[in-house]
Amino acid sequence: MHKGAIVGIVGTAILAAAVVLWWRGQPAPAHSASPRSSDHFGMPHIVEGDELAEIVALTDIGRERDPAGLPRALKGLDHREPLVQLEALFTIARIGSRQALPRVSQLAAAPEGPIPVAVRAAARVTTAQLLAAPAPAQTLGELRSQASALVEGAGLSPSQVPTIIARPERADKLTSVVARRSVRQIADMVLLAADRMDRPAAASPVDLGILPEAKLKADLSAVSPSQRVPYLIESLAQFTVITHQKNFQIKLLINQGPSAVPAIVAQMDKMQQERSQYSRAACSALLKALLGIGGKTATECVGRWREDPDRFIRSYARDYHRMMSAGLRRWAILAY
Repeated sequence: MHKGAIVGIVGTAILAAAVVLWWRGQPAPAHSASPRSSDHFGMPHIVEGDELAEIVALTDIGRERDPAGLPRALKGLDHREPLVQLEALFTIARIGSRQALPRVSQLAAAPEGPIPVAVRAAARVTTAQLLAAPAPAQTLGELRSQASALVEGAGLSPSQVPTIIARPERADKLTSVVARRSVRQIADMVLLAADRMDRPAAASPVDLGILPEAKLKADLSAVSPSQRVPYLIESLAQFTVITHQKNFQIKLLINQGPSAVPAIVAQMDKMQQERSQYSRAACSALLKALLGIGGKTATECVGRWREDPDRFIRSYARDYHRMMSAGLRRWAILAY
């Protein structure tokens, strides 16, 4: 593939705020997506150390929607690493505190230059969400009003969004990213609302199917909370290939947190007993989910795969076990 095309693909992924972290030392067989990270100017780099630790901490705060974590999220907006800023914005949107409005809106209004487009776009959408949803919606009508206000507050209309996403070359870069980020944020609002109402995806003012990663959350919102972990595990166990979009499904399982580990371990133990029935991609996906969640039980399970017959799975398991034994966690998708 031509070098310019590669840079374009990477840039599109970053502008969608779906960033692939480089898993150092991991072989890349044919089924694996290219494990590349890039900054917002198309230059590849590695996210690790303190930056990775901050992303992990912010992700946990966002998963729990813990208001006590707001000061840390606000501090993350000033981080030198744009990927930390993106995760901080997503965490703030999940917490939903208007205390963050002054700082977030300031970031949204930052001039073009030192602040990447992806960060300014995410800040604009987060500002609109904080204004549109001062409290969690309790009805489909409230959710639709909040989602519509989010889009309009970000400077678009629900009717414009599908066209911009379908033909991004017809809009300026910032507007294109705002449109995609708006859809992803609405999908997250829908998923969170599923704990309070039935079929919340019906309240979206835009078709969430226009973005595959948004559709995944919309589909998951239709699954009862008690069945989400089994549903996601079954989906991953059927993988025959791992692509960039498949990593969103892995991240959804990671997002279920430590409570998902026993079910994942049970599935992994079953897969070892019936090894020939499961693909390399399926085993890899669930190993990645355990790497993302971490903990003693998850580490022990990954360790049991270090002598798998498949040389790639052996390599993954050994690398992941080494990282997890050191207390590290990793995943491929940010701000999701």
